[in-house]
Formats: sequence, C-alpha cells, structure tokens
Amino acid sequence: MAEVAAKGGRVLIAALTPFPGSKTDFKYDGVLYPSLTAKAICEPFMGAACRSMINHHLPTTLGEINAAQRAIALALHNPQAYSDSYKEAAERFWGGTNGYRILAYAGRKKAQTLLGEREPELCATLTVNWRSLTADLYRWMYSESDWKLAGYYAFCIRACFGNVMRLNPQGTHFNVAWHIDKLKNACEYSPERWLKALQAINWNPTVLPCWEAAIAAVVEPASTWLLLDPPYWVPGDQEKMTPCYPGHSIGTNGAHEETFRLAVDSLQAGLERGFSQITVCNYHSDKLDAALTALMQDAGYSYKAVLMGECKALGNSNGRYKHGQRVDKRDRPVEMIYQVERQQRSYWQGLSTSQRSEQLSLLEVA
Repeated sequence: MAEVAAKGGRVLIAALTPFPGSKTDFKYDGVLYPSLTAKAICEPFMGAACRSMINHHLPTTLGEINAAQRAIALALHNPQAYSDSYKEAAERFWGGTNGYRILAYAGRKKAQTLLGEREPELCATLTVNWRSLTADLYRWMYSESDWKLAGYYAFCIRACFGNVMRLNPQGTHFNVAWHIDKLKNACEYSPERWLKALQAINWNPTVLPCWEAAIAAVVEPASTWLLLDPPYWVPGDQEKMTPCYPGHSIGTNGAHEETFRLAVDSLQAGLERGFSQITVCNYHSDKLDAALTALMQDAGYSYKAVLMGECKALGNSNGRYKHGQRVDKRDRPVEMIYQVERQQRSYWQGLSTSQRSEQLSLLEVA
C-alpha cells in the first residue's frame, strides 16, 4: 500500500515509512481499532504508526527507541529541513553520476543482478556513495540530534532492500544494501506531498524515546487504547530471523531474551496501569502465549486471540530459495493478535496464581 495516495482530490497518508509489519494491510482493519469509548491512543512501539495515523482524530502518545523514526514523526516541526535533507541524501547517492537510466531496470526479473552485470562501474560507484551516506546517518543517530536525520533516514529506508535499515548483530553500523526496485520508489517519493498529507490530518503526536516513557505518560489509561506492536519474537531455530533494529541490539550468540521481554514487560506495564483496552501483536509460540495469557488472567482481563496466518514473506532472501523451494526448511511463523479488555473480577479472579494456590492449600487443610 502506498504511503501517500490521492483520492477524491484529497491527500491521504497511510504510514510514516514503508516499514514491513506496519499494519497497513486491510486485513488488520477488523482487529486493530480503538473502542467506541476510547479517547486516546498509545503506541509504545511506534514503528510506522499506521494505526495511529488511521485514527488521527484521537490524541496520540508514541514511544520509539529509534531516533530517526522519532525525527520523522516530528517532521512537521521543521518541514523545510526534512525536505532539504531528503533531497540532499538522494543527491549524495547519485553523486553526480547521471545514472538515472538504471531506474528502467526496476521491476525486471533479478533486476539487481542484471544491473550489476550490465552496469558494474556505476553500481560500484553508487554502492560507495551509499556506504558513505549511511555511515553519516548512523553517526548522527548515536550522537547529538542532527537536522538531517529525518530526511536521510526517510530516503535510505525507501531505497534499501526490504525497507528496513538493519544493523549488524553488534549494532556498530548499517549492513543493508540499496536495491533498484526500492530506489525507484525512493526517487518518486515527494517530501513536500508527504508533509502536506501530515498537515491535512493535523498530525501532532507526543513522541517519547522509549516504550516505558510512552506508557507512563498516558494520563487516563482507562480511556486509552494501548497498541503493543514490538519487534516480533520467534523461538528455537527461527531466532536468527529476528532483525537488529537501531537501538535494539541482538548480539552475536542468537540470544533474543531482550526481544521476548519487550512483549511481556510492556503488557505487564499496561495491565498494571489499568488500560481498559490493550492489543498485543506478535508471532505465535507456546512460550510467549503462556507468558502473555498468564499475565492477562492474573490481572483479571479477558482476551481473544486471533490468528492472522503465516508470515509468508519472512525469510525470502537470496540463497533461501532454489527453483522455488525453501532451502532452510524452517517453518514460517504465524502471526497472533491478542485483543485484551478489562473485566469485572470476582474475588477468585482477583487473586494471583500464587494466592490461589495458597487458598486451595488452606481449604485442603480445613
């Protein structure tokens, strides 16, 4: 789905960035929405903020550890800087090569491979330029905020393979390449039109640097929809599928406890604050399901788990297919969405698991 589209003379906007998993697909419309009584929205893991933008009539509190994503969400505060820096990033990529002709390769079968074979010198030059501008982007993200941050990141995330600015496992630099199919979209994108779309919906969220701050900042949890959409977690042999996002290092040993805790700890914080409506998005696994349902039951919340189907695009990188067949044999994870609501609790429902066990022991002794 396009981020910005025209309809009936109006400019519409679907997401802050073309981020995978941004919930722009129509299939989410029936499960991701605020209740009729909701007066505000809180997205502690902002990402592309799609659902908040769809429901832009409600005041929004966002949390985001990625400084560049925060800068994009606040682009209207300095629209000229956003527009200028986006164009500067594009100019740095092309580097005076006058190589726009390569955009004609976009959409062809194995376009990037074909381009490398026919235009090796140009591709090499563009790759050098890409590494230079992404190196500067990384430096700005982990130092003092730079006015170019939002525009540079907006260009790079549109031009890179998979539309995700992934880091290496150590978190020391970006390790994603540009791709011709994505580059075409990046060149067609208009910062001015995008800013106009933000202005049309009066986009003015509160943007905070982490999920904890976002949840804590909500004034009236009882009338706020809490949408928890953290980086997804998968167990076992699928752990290596978990990407390394800016501000979220996964290390080099396949240890992903941090990712698992993001889902569990954020839900616990939401339950403790008393949000009346909570939605949790993640991959389904027995371990995560057990942890989440235990929290919800102990807090006296009712919930409905909705299976959204296999994530068929996951793992479709080069080398994992041979004549259309998967090579690695890994199962594709299934997406699960939990719709959680606070309910009236009886005395027994209000007890924690340990308290219930204690009460049962006393009854047995009696």
